[in-house]
Amino acid sequence: MKRALLTAILALAAVAMPPAAARLAAAPEKADGGIRFTYTDPNAGQVAWAGEFNGWSTSATPMAKGAGGVWSVVVPLPAGTHQYKFVVDGQWVADPENGATAGDFGNSVVTVGAEGGLVTARASSNTAYSPKIFMGGRIIGLYQDIRSAEDRRFELRRPDMDINLDFDVRMSDVLKAHFLMDINSEKQNAQDYRTALNFDRGSLLFSKPGLQILGYDNEGVGTWDDPLRLVGNVGIYRHAYGYHRQGFKLSTQQWGFDTEAQYADNFDPGGTVYPDFTVQEFLDLSQATRDSLRTIRSDTSFVLAPGQVPGVFRINVSDANEDMFAFRTRRALGHGLRAGLLGRSDRGFDLGAGLFNQVTGPLNFQRFFGLFEQQWYAVGGELSWDGPRGLRGYAEFLRGARRFTFVPNTNSFQSDFTVTGADSTGITSYDETSLGLNLSIIGRSFDMDRSDRWLAGGSWTESHGDIVVRAEVERQTHDYRIIQDGLSNAMTMSRLTWDRNWRHYLAREVRTSLGVEFTSFDYDPRTPWDYQMWFPNGSFWLEHNEHVVSVDRMVMLGGADVVQVRPMVEVPVLARRNGVVRWKGTFDAVALDLRPKYAESIFQLGCDVRPALRFGSDSRWVKYDDPFLGLHGGYLSHYADLNYTFAPGITVELGFGVDPWVIDPPVNQYAPIGRDLFLFDRGANAATARTNYYGLGPKIAAAEKALENERRFQLKAIVHF
Repeated sequence: MKRALLTAILALAAVAMPPAAARLAAAPEKADGGIRFTYTDPNAGQVAWAGEFNGWSTSATPMAKGAGGVWSVVVPLPAGTHQYKFVVDGQWVADPENGATAGDFGNSVVTVGAEGGLVTARASSNTAYSPKIFMGGRIIGLYQDIRSAEDRRFELRRPDMDINLDFDVRMSDVLKAHFLMDINSEKQNAQDYRTALNFDRGSLLFSKPGLQILGYDNEGVGTWDDPLRLVGNVGIYRHAYGYHRQGFKLSTQQWGFDTEAQYADNFDPGGTVYPDFTVQEFLDLSQATRDSLRTIRSDTSFVLAPGQVPGVFRINVSDANEDMFAFRTRRALGHGLRAGLLGRSDRGFDLGAGLFNQVTGPLNFQRFFGLFEQQWYAVGGELSWDGPRGLRGYAEFLRGARRFTFVPNTNSFQSDFTVTGADSTGITSYDETSLGLNLSIIGRSFDMDRSDRWLAGGSWTESHGDIVVRAEVERQTHDYRIIQDGLSNAMTMSRLTWDRNWRHYLAREVRTSLGVEFTSFDYDPRTPWDYQMWFPNGSFWLEHNEHVVSVDRMVMLGGADVVQVRPMVEVPVLARRNGVVRWKGTFDAVALDLRPKYAESIFQLGCDVRPALRFGSDSRWVKYDDPFLGLHGGYLSHYADLNYTFAPGITVELGFGVDPWVIDPPVNQYAPIGRDLFLFDRGANAATARTNYYGLGPKIAAAEKALENERRFQLKAIVHF
């Protein structure tokens, strides 16, 4: 085993280690009389420098051959930006020692400053094969030895090898491409020698002054910076928008307006099948709806209120047929004010079939059966103000709805439902007459949720950035019209955050922060369990099938009020060894008291043992106090590691415990979510909370106990190139 691990480390390091022999050529540099250029080729017969400066002449500026086959020349370039190439035995070659390129032909570029020196430019190429390609990547080798819960033996798990190849391609000065290829034996469920190089994500960017068009495929394209984050900020880890989507984004800056439009489609397979129910099955199901109408009554006479009354529907939950369009435009108004209009529409998700009732008169209404797809939309405005002395204010209001829209199908029908008898107790008799197939309902919509959402807040930043205070209030109201008799729910969130750097008082970078969030729910007692506003059924403002039920929030579901407190203290220690101690806490309760339902403390320590060797530890202590779920007591878990840096971009880490830092799958980057994923995989997750809340307590206890008892060694080698 030791030999296998050592071989893997050496193989990974060899990929990115430079050759032992240093290159004799050098990047362009300032010299007496101008800029010196060098090119190495011992077998070349003739090499010349050609560029804009000499009219791209292939003979005006010959290069002299020196020791080791190094050709060189000093060119007296004036201040400014200059494109050039080498002409090697008649062939045009970009400078392999200069990664900055431009133009449709991939010319090398240098910028000369006013004093005659070179101005550093960002590399757009790092390959000698094409002056338009910048290639990078990452290689991860992960080996884990985990103690079995059955026989207490340590067992070596299948190694996880992940290789990313990242390409930035400058197709022209206005068109750039990016794509990432991936090799992963775990994802492909294949032996290492059977894995393939797969496309993972990519984008194409057209950019000119005042206009940018970005086409993307599974690529994060950012999060809008409006106060309510209408696009992006996805899920409990607040991902940028674009992952698992294909689409394009257009941005333009014209006439003082900053405008963006996005269109995207979900490309996951499946999700195009409607529920397979016949008309008669829905008629049978709707009998309960008819019987419920008997409870409708008035003190004077029986009158059905105008509008929509309950129906029956069933849904195949999926978002693979969903597309999204969003639009936003903003303009500065002067005096630090900026105003904008924005909107978004998602359609084509959660396909279903339903039977609905529509009031047509005091004693009768019509019934519709058909297949439908769901849609939600929102429109609103935003306002921000950047004031003096670090003051800032912002506000946003959105109004939206979620609706069913009937689509073409052969089962659409309509009927008249007439009340033939009614008294003060309700309906006593009725008659229903079928009107047969009805194509007129195609395209008709029924709102199932109408919502208003607003946020107002402000912040103050001390001039040096050592103090940042932010306060804001957000409110959502939902009118669920599709639920029998309709019901209304609301959620109000008040947030206060305070960040402080004490460097001017303590002469070192001591940082503290405190976040307090108070959430007040106003639920109708008839609200279905999965219509709580931390679930997507209860709030269409969440991305489809996403939720915000993090580990700490699971025990807070169903309550009227939730108070969350998040303190943090970070103190540097052992300055010569770059030591740091950090404590982060999360406390959730129904009020500000000393007995939270969820209390978590994370203690982190890091310091350099040697210049290239760093020790780190990460310990988590959590305590539950929830009588309803039967959760009491605390759990403790640890992780410790030694991290050795062989060279810039090459590290090897030996760790013990469950690693808090793991790859976040959508973004393909490391994030501190390792313990969360461990608990989620063992049933302590939002899906259990939504479908089997009474069984959530034992799931959480078992998952936390497994995390506490987990014993694993891991060896991780990472190479960036």
